[in-house]
Amino acid sequence: MFASIGLRDIDLGVGAACHQSACNCTNSLGATGTNGPLLLRQLRVMQNSNAPVFEKHNQHFVPQFWQRNFADNNNQLYGIYRASVDPKRNPRQKGIPRPVSTVDTMTQNWTYTVFTPLWQPSDEVEDALAKIEGEIKNVISQIVDPAVVVTPELRERFCAALALTAVRLPHVMARGHRRAKELAWALCKITTMERDDFIEMLWTEYALPLSQFGYEELRHRPLESFVATAQRIDGLSPQDWSLPQVEGLLAFDPTSTIIEQMDLSLVEARSPECFVLGDTPMPDSNLAAGFTVPLTRSWAVVGTPAAAASPSLTRRRATPDEIEAINSWQAENFLYVMVGPDPSYLAKLAARVGGVPTK
Repeated sequence: MFASIGLRDIDLGVGAACHQSACNCTNSLGATGTNGPLLLRQLRVMQNSNAPVFEKHNQHFVPQFWQRNFADNNNQLYGIYRASVDPKRNPRQKGIPRPVSTVDTMTQNWTYTVFTPLWQPSDEVEDALAKIEGEIKNVISQIVDPAVVVTPELRERFCAALALTAVRLPHVMARGHRRAKELAWALCKITTMERDDFIEMLWTEYALPLSQFGYEELRHRPLESFVATAQRIDGLSPQDWSLPQVEGLLAFDPTSTIIEQMDLSLVEARSPECFVLGDTPMPDSNLAAGFTVPLTRSWAVVGTPAAAASPSLTRRRATPDEIEAINSWQAENFLYVMVGPDPSYLAKLAARVGGVPTK
């Protein structure tokens, strides 16, 4: 119960949305089906695997193909690390832009590893993401090609790609895990709060709708039962099969819906101007208010609240101020590393926003 309800909203501006196990939601990149998204199906069936495959330890939370989109004309990618996490041993080399390989950037060990009830590790979610990344690569290639006409289906698939980018970040999934635990303790307040205040609290703080009938059902449970449940959930690790951190991926569908309802502008930076990419490509809160995401060194997308009933998607040249703002956001918000085609520009950009972040 708590695993499904507590992750309805991981603070991306999603609000209450459908997380039923069999609904007519969009699948991995936009096609409809009664079995729900591919990721959801993978999460459902992994417990039935008798011999899970576990071979992938190092897993990228920003796909390698996306990072390669920011290499220079010689296919060389440059990166600048946050000084406190720079892997260079020489202190003088920390925080200095240099050539990097996507094998080593924007990746962590066991990010999407899941476990069976017998604590057998599995690559099923990582494998599902790998398949979807192939689709996303094709979608981005089409969406940034001025010769390609953007159909409603392509737009929908593009929105789905952005949604997955937002919810798959490790710190976003971790926050969803924490929110589930917070909800378990919040339910304990049912014995001390007035009915209407309790219902409003669940909706305001957890995007959880609760009817009066549902309230009466919960209210008949003793406080000791709520406390025991909260204590058990509070002790679960992010890898526990009954509350895996990767359940944060289930926010994919409602997040995709939010983006579909926004106006999208594809903006082009023409050489020598360029875009850069940080390891936190999208905002992790209040997504519906607006966002920017670099797609390649030459293209980025700007999402804004829809100005009309039918959300739009347009292509145009980016202004210098837009390029500066989009890149500055990446520089201000990356956690570990930021990549781009020009090492000198990475250094100047980091300096303009106050130096390489150390937080």
